[in-house]
Amino acid sequence: MRLNLPYPSGWADFQDLCFQLWKEMWRDPDAHPNGRNGQAQHGVDIWGKNMFDHDYSGVQCKGKNGNYQSHLTMDEIDSECEKAKNFQPQLSSFIIATTSPRDVKVQQHCRNLTKQQIYPFSVDTWSWDDIEDEVQCRPTIMERFYPEVKGATLLPEIQIPIFASVDKLHAFFSRPGLFNKLNPLSINILKDLAYEIATNAFEHGQAGTFKIKVEGNKVIFSDNGKQFDYTTLLEREGNGGKATMKYAADFFNLAYKYDTENILELSLPDNQPINMGSSNYTISFDAEEIFGRGQAEGFVFKELMKVPSDCKKIIVDICGQVNPAISCSFAVIDKLLQLKSAEQTVVIYLPENLYYKEDIIDKYSKNVDIKIKE
Repeated sequence: MRLNLPYPSGWADFQDLCFQLWKEMWRDPDAHPNGRNGQAQHGVDIWGKNMFDHDYSGVQCKGKNGNYQSHLTMDEIDSECEKAKNFQPQLSSFIIATTSPRDVKVQQHCRNLTKQQIYPFSVDTWSWDDIEDEVQCRPTIMERFYPEVKGATLLPEIQIPIFASVDKLHAFFSRPGLFNKLNPLSINILKDLAYEIATNAFEHGQAGTFKIKVEGNKVIFSDNGKQFDYTTLLEREGNGGKATMKYAADFFNLAYKYDTENILELSLPDNQPINMGSSNYTISFDAEEIFGRGQAEGFVFKELMKVPSDCKKIIVDICGQVNPAISCSFAVIDKLLQLKSAEQTVVIYLPENLYYKEDIIDKYSKNVDIKIKE
């Protein structure tokens, strides 16, 4: 059941609420409020790195409707964007959070700014309706700001209109407890697939809305556009959505149907071992059994899909022959560092008589812990 939460009592409380909310949605413990009242802030009150793209995002807080007595305007959006251009480090995403209700014209204006690349960042607004939905899904924030409100809900679904930005998708996939059977990589793949399907539905299928719903071990995507079986992307050559769909098909069972809407169901296989719980996970490989970078990257991908959701350390054990193909070893490590979550550390064990161990140490010692096996 969706809750109706009261507005924070003043602008400072609203900014504090936004800071805690975006810090959690970004999964960035180092997110910062920007400066103090009265300081030049370049249009940014809060900044940090998003967990999915690791780029900088900024939030400007605008207390408006309700007891703040005004509405957000398109002129204000343009003015704040102009200021945010000068923020350092440069932003990839700029969000204006407001206590105003949703406004289609304002949202469409932000979409146009983003699509036309008027600024060096995407532009989005979050209304009080959007903020309210995310706050009530996050127990720590509810306890801090609304301790008197009971019956908080997870809200396991979201409806995204054509003018919404990718930030709404990011927020949904960061809701605590919603995907507790999945590890960071599989959540990232779901997010990428949702974005791919939503973009196709809006741009080619003439859809007006795209919906995501979680039911037990199923994640359901649906849109109200023209009928199109998204699993056929797997059969197409040179299609941008093929790779994303292939990654999803490697991990989930896919089922498409049409019932006044396009519906794609992704379910976990019954034998999926991912939710076993372990602080460490070991990947052992003999590079002589891997041929080429493509096969090496596929090997890493499938191994990472097995990593438990609470795993903090990934151990790579190069074993078997002491002189495996050097390119495969580098490909495995490169892909692992690319796909692992920001919270996970990597330890690599190398055979003592591996002839190119110094090359691996030189390249990766700043990013991983390297140990030599005797």
